[in-house]
Amino acid sequence: MSLRFRKSIRLAPGLRLNVSKSGVGVSVGPRGASIGFGQRGTYANVGIPGTGLSVRERIDSAPPAHRSPVQACSSLQFRVGLEDDGHATLRDGDGNKLSSRLEGEIKRQQGEQIRAWLEEHCEHWNQGIDRIVQVHLSTPSPEVRPLFFKRVAFCEDRPVEPVSRKLGILDRLSPERRRRVEDQNEGSSRAYEQQLAIWTSRKVAYEEQETQRHRTLEEGRFKDVAVMERVLADRLTGIEWPRETQVSYTIVGDGALVALDVDLPEIEEMPRQQARVGARGLQVLVRDKSDAQVRREYATHIHAVAFRLIGETFSVLPAAQAVLCSGYSQRSDKATGQARNDYLYSVRVPREAWTTVSFNNLAAVDPIACLERFEMRRKMTKTGMFEAIEPLEAVLREAPASPGAGGCG
Repeated sequence: MSLRFRKSIRLAPGLRLNVSKSGVGVSVGPRGASIGFGQRGTYANVGIPGTGLSVRERIDSAPPAHRSPVQACSSLQFRVGLEDDGHATLRDGDGNKLSSRLEGEIKRQQGEQIRAWLEEHCEHWNQGIDRIVQVHLSTPSPEVRPLFFKRVAFCEDRPVEPVSRKLGILDRLSPERRRRVEDQNEGSSRAYEQQLAIWTSRKVAYEEQETQRHRTLEEGRFKDVAVMERVLADRLTGIEWPRETQVSYTIVGDGALVALDVDLPEIEEMPRQQARVGARGLQVLVRDKSDAQVRREYATHIHAVAFRLIGETFSVLPAAQAVLCSGYSQRSDKATGQARNDYLYSVRVPREAWTTVSFNNLAAVDPIACLERFEMRRKMTKTGMFEAIEPLEAVLREAPASPGAGGCG
């Protein structure tokens, strides 16, 4: 049985500038999020693409009274773009470069703010790459109750009881008008009673269903393999994953052992660049990482994948006393040229030993060093090069004694 779960993170710089009658304005950031600098202040804008919803919030104090827009361009429109070499350039609405005098004036007024935002943007870019490498940071503790096991309250609003229309002076004097008002009030009351009956019926049915779901999950995940498979699949498909990943799993026996086979991402899919703002001028410098750094980050990432999957499994399946996680990668067979699955690591982790990990301090945990504490097969050099191995067998066995109480990290 296999399942797919994916999460894409798109990291790309964006930078725009507008100069209108109200002054110079700069807007930078990815689609859906930007920051604007202008005569009326600095604003952060956050929007949800495709929904038309956005929030605009001022994030600075009122600008000094003496500061004015660039008078020479008060009626023109300009935008800032990044050249292929990372330099920030100013262009008019037709895409033509501005004169050096006008460009210099705009950069003089807004240069510090543009630079600060570029630095923040580069930091977000690099942090996004770190989130890909360190996917283990969101691993739950085996002692924490999974959120999706909790009862979910009925969320439909109760029908609002109508307010009866009161009789006016003319209504009291005219039997026909009185009858019309009374009929209207009676109709509204009947409609409300019908809506309330439907709502009550739906609420009772939902709560019964939720009770059954809760009982099935709470009881079944301890002893029913079919429920265990459902719970594990639901949890894995709900993970925010930075790369498309395929997992095949087997629950052995009565659930005491769970074996996971992970189709790992290829090293070619790893981010290979870092961004920073140059020391001089307004320029984003994107440099290539060394092959050695990419290999180290790849090794950390694929071990972090195993760490996260092992932790998620122990969290949702209390009957699991051990998890066997094996990761493989597609490689070309030099003899035939055909793609083959080469296992890069295989690790068996007993629950008792897993509980010694400091889950409240995962930033201090090296997933490579942590998994090396357990029974593992792997051929990895100090520079992050892997050779194919034979994975461990998915058989029930006595769990080895847990390591010392110091935990990982």
